Amino acid sequence: MSNRHNLNRSSLTVTAFTLILMLFFVNYPIPFLYGIELYLFTAIAWFVYFRYSLNYALLLIIFAAACGIFIWNQSPLLALYPLEILLVGWIARRSKRSAVLWDAIYWLTLGLLLFYPAYRWLTDWSDSNGITYFLFSVANGLINIFFGKLTAEYLPVGASKTRKKWRIGQITFHLCMVLLIVPTLIYLLVSGYFTYQRSLSEISSRLDTIYSHVNERLNHLTETELRDLKVRSTVQKASLQHMFSNITTGTDVQITLIDDNQNVVTTLEPAIADNFAYEWSAGGIVKQVTDSLYLWQPEEIPSYNKVYRWAKSEFVSVYHFDRVPYTLVVKQPAIGFQHNMFNLYVISVLLVGMSTLIAAFVAYRVMNQLSRSITQLGSFTTGLPRRIRLRETITWEESPLHEVNILKNNFEDMSKELASMFCEVNKREDKLRVMAHYDTLTGLGNRYSFGLYLPSLIEEAKKDHTKIACLFIDLDRFKSINDNYGHEAGDAVIKEVGARLKEYNTAQTKAFRLSGDEFVVVLREPFPRDLVQWAQDIQASLINDVIMYHDQRIQIELSAGISIYPDHGQDAQILLRSSDHAMYQAKVSGRNRVKLSTGATMNFPKGGA
Repeated sequence: MSNRHNLNRSSLTVTAFTLILMLFFVNYPIPFLYGIELYLFTAIAWFVYFRYSLNYALLLIIFAAACGIFIWNQSPLLALYPLEILLVGWIARRSKRSAVLWDAIYWLTLGLLLFYPAYRWLTDWSDSNGITYFLFSVANGLINIFFGKLTAEYLPVGASKTRKKWRIGQITFHLCMVLLIVPTLIYLLVSGYFTYQRSLSEISSRLDTIYSHVNERLNHLTETELRDLKVRSTVQKASLQHMFSNITTGTDVQITLIDDNQNVVTTLEPAIADNFAYEWSAGGIVKQVTDSLYLWQPEEIPSYNKVYRWAKSEFVSVYHFDRVPYTLVVKQPAIGFQHNMFNLYVISVLLVGMSTLIAAFVAYRVMNQLSRSITQLGSFTTGLPRRIRLRETITWEESPLHEVNILKNNFEDMSKELASMFCEVNKREDKLRVMAHYDTLTGLGNRYSFGLYLPSLIEEAKKDHTKIACLFIDLDRFKSINDNYGHEAGDAVIKEVGARLKEYNTAQTKAFRLSGDEFVVVLREPFPRDLVQWAQDIQASLINDVIMYHDQRIQIELSAGISIYPDHGQDAQILLRSSDHAMYQAKVSGRNRVKLSTGATMNFPKGGA
């Protein structure tokens, strides 16, 4: 219950923070210049889409866009952004393809068909500005979805239980794009600011120069000319009109001269007549941008039509003269500077677009090469110890990347070391296996090996309804050999007996040394006609020839007992005890002979033999 409560609190916190951030960016878009703005609230919506869900992202962006349009008087074009999230998000989820690719397709198709006519309807302005605004809107959409995906990929907010695994190629590509886009945005912002400041300085200087020319012309007027000007002589007005035209030739500057009653004396503005009551700040919003320069923007154009409002804006300077009670109003329309700046923006956006495509191609190539090299290295090293143990041939391919080659060489050296180690381990395992299953003195199977072999053979015999003979051999008076000749002589005797018994290791018979001077030979069907004779033949092959030890002739004798499965025992333990007991009876009856078990030992107690 507490986990669910903590989860709900965490979700509510993330939701509240995300919504506040979206509302902030809706109300405060990033301004570039002359009405161009960058809305980042859709980047947050894309973050929500990639990290959480499409429905969640749609709910937040619809609410944010509505607040921007109806509360903060932002552009109604914000209503198109929820449509972008809906269509692109839905198609990307259904197609399992990159949402960034679908967003680019959206802006070049449906986005163009919806956005551009809507912009024309809202602003009723020129195609050049519309194209600029649309290009920035496309760039805005692609930048938002890219950074939304990027933050959802790497930002540790609302992290899941399983830690996300990143691909090195993906990180390389994203890093290249960030290093291209972010500096470009910063450059546009900074260059826009400094261009605007330079424009203000240029405008202010131009208007001041015009005032200086007019003031100089007035200062050179005689008293008679001044009196004629004051009474608005037609000749003087024509002279001023001519002077104004000469001063403003090649520019779009507009000059108006008014008297102390705010009536127009003469003007270059075609919509204003002489003797017209004139107030230059009427019908607009005035903002002082420098000590002597004002920005006038028309009130009738809505604030959300920032591009159109800037196109109709004017920079104004107002000057007063000493010799005449007149005021000079000099206006510089902002549209020329806006067009120049927009042209710069269009070129910048196109260059950034081309650079992005080139960078994306280069990043993809680098990513592909790096990813392929590391993937190959990973495939080479997958199951490397097992492959080396199985002695597979491992081919290490060269990479064009120096660092990957270093890793490749290190793994290659390591694989050789591992191969050498596994070879040594295999030798030791083989040696341990021999020590575990074979007697070190004779090379015959030991008691452990016999304990595995006989029960398995009995299981086969049960299924096949066959018989097994077990011949138990014990050397007679072996202790006297150790006492008379030494233990080394005894070992030599045991070794020779083992060597002679090895000849009976065939597909049908198998010999073992149990311990000391005790040996066992196991025979599987088909049996010879006379088992006792078979055992006596083995006895003869072991004792007929003397054993030489340091020029000493050692003659050996042995006693043996035979038991048969299932006649003398139903399992390995009883069968061995039966043959052991038969061997004991052979010793009791005079040694150096072979006895067949009578079956009396089937219930013989352990250790009784």
